[in-house]
Amino acid sequence: MGGKPSRDRSKNHAFKKPAPRPSPIANDEHYQDETASNASNKREKSAYSSKSTEYWEQQRLEAHHHLKIDTVLDCNIAFCGKVGSGKSSMINALRHVKKGEPDWAPVSSFQSTTDVKPYRFADPSFKHLVLWDMPGCSTGDVPTDSYYFEQKLFAFDFLVIVSDGFPGTAECALAREARRFGVPFAFVQSKCDKELRSLVEENGEESVSEKVKKKFFDEQKLNFTTIVRGDIKGAVHFLVSSPVLLNLEKNYEYMLDEDEFKNYVLEVVAARRGLHESTGEHRAKPNISEGTERIKSTAMAAFRNSSEAGMPRDDQRNKPATLQAYYSQPSLSKEQQRSAAQLKLNIDPGHSFNIGFCGEKKAGKSRLINALRDIQNDHPDAAPVAAFEATTPMTPYRATPGKFNGAVLWEVPGFKSADNQNYFDDNNLCAMDLLVIMCESHFDKREAQVARNASKYDLPVVFVCSKSDSKLKAESKGAIATNAEKSRFLEKQESSFKANMPSDQQNIPRFWISATVIAKDPKFASFALDDEKFVKYVTKTLKAKFDRQHEETHMKL
Repeated sequence: MGGKPSRDRSKNHAFKKPAPRPSPIANDEHYQDETASNASNKREKSAYSSKSTEYWEQQRLEAHHHLKIDTVLDCNIAFCGKVGSGKSSMINALRHVKKGEPDWAPVSSFQSTTDVKPYRFADPSFKHLVLWDMPGCSTGDVPTDSYYFEQKLFAFDFLVIVSDGFPGTAECALAREARRFGVPFAFVQSKCDKELRSLVEENGEESVSEKVKKKFFDEQKLNFTTIVRGDIKGAVHFLVSSPVLLNLEKNYEYMLDEDEFKNYVLEVVAARRGLHESTGEHRAKPNISEGTERIKSTAMAAFRNSSEAGMPRDDQRNKPATLQAYYSQPSLSKEQQRSAAQLKLNIDPGHSFNIGFCGEKKAGKSRLINALRDIQNDHPDAAPVAAFEATTPMTPYRATPGKFNGAVLWEVPGFKSADNQNYFDDNNLCAMDLLVIMCESHFDKREAQVARNASKYDLPVVFVCSKSDSKLKAESKGAIATNAEKSRFLEKQESSFKANMPSDQQNIPRFWISATVIAKDPKFASFALDDEKFVKYVTKTLKAKFDRQHEETHMKL
């Protein structure tokens, strides 16, 4: 299952999002039928939901016996989804089995798989991995409503939910049932090579360019994050083509998530079989390419955090179908609201430290972000600097490697008016790990309101008064500020802060800094105030988060 490592696309697509297309779920060909039969669906599901835990445990054991599933030595992965979605082709490609060779899974655009059938690998390295080809749903013989239960999908270790095109209503329904039963799963969007060829033809090009691939990749990932993950938190999504899985060298131009998907499958195996070390059999860990620690942790978490296999989970029922609907639920806890905001901003909370720079307009947010990233304001990747409000949407910038590793600096639009009651929620600031609330002259009730909202989420906050070099220079007598002048300046600023800010804000850290000083401009070195303290505070807060995550992960393992 090896292959040429995929290119790192994180820099290209992570933060520059195109406008999302209309919801594919709303246009799904089965959407209207399923909506019309909603009442009967509820009655159908209630019949399953009313069963006891003991009932489902017995059903799971009977399915293992009937299908001859080895739950101790093997990792059993079911490939499920609609008819013609490419399940059989994917199973053949992963095993490098071509048409005409022994153990080739029949392929057809019609229902070629009528019975559940397991396929093993000829390579002894994968002797404990079993890929199960399931009949397709959305036919008269296999209706979507009862597909999960009729095909005993709760009996498997992992589900690969395959879709020809963007996942729709049927695929999301399978994922919800899998989540309810504690069965880990992944969405796999197949036949992406055909979609790329269609885009090439539309653009009148002769081959698949990086521009076409990037546009397709960005749109699919953004739509998945916005639509599907709002419904099914933590779901993973891969864009693949079976020809690429089968022969990477020949079909390299169509390569998207194929390497990531294969590595994920290997880690699913490692995670699944790692739970059965008590059998006494010592097994070597699969040899995977570098850079898959995130994939590994996701797969391990899927198994360790899922409820016991075959057991329905009440907390996963009746989830809304879009992120907007998820957001609008009044009963969401603060942690759920925070997770929803992170999904909306496409934030990976486990592998990044997100700092929001917010506050009044023209407070110097862009200049400070550039200084912290060690780049000049005219650098191509710099945050735009202007005398007017240059930032309209929230914009993320990755920290320069070697400084604030793992940090993402978010430039937040400035206050729109004196009344900023909705400023915190409108900008999804609860998704951040640290808020830097900035002002140019003095702090007032607007900054206090943001800090008060942040405290509801236990979100760390600092106040930063920027452009302090200019103000200090105006009060100093010479071209170089003396220590006495700097002390008097800070005393004056502290006095103003205590006079203007409410008592519940008095203990929040505050710093008087200058982007020019942080940028190490020698002309402004004598005007340094709290600049070094501020940088150390950010570094300490970042390190504390990652240390805490490492400790929590270690305790779980």
